[in-house]
Amino acid sequence: MAEPSDPWFRAVAEASGDIFYKIQTDPIVRVEYISPHVEQWVGYSSNELRADPSVLRGILDDRDADKVSAAFSAQPGQRVELEFRWRHRDGH
Repeated sequence: MAEPSDPWFRAVAEASGDIFYKIQTDPIVRVEYISPHVEQWVGYSSNELRADPSVLRGILDDRDADKVSAAFSAQPGQRVELEFRWRHRDGH
């Protein structure tokens, strides 16, 4: 599995317009990596999201909260993929 510390991973993540991220959920929820393009999508910088995981939870669309909670309860080491919606800092 690719890791954000791999130089090629960062090169791809930072060159594309997509958002790449890695979130630790145990023992606490912590954003390990989120690509810089996240700011154009949600209005928060990758530094802001890494510094305060509550911001990430706060922008999660309520319609997706249950499936994200279920993903966070996955067993350690289990790979999880899911789609969810975020609200922009300005509310849209």
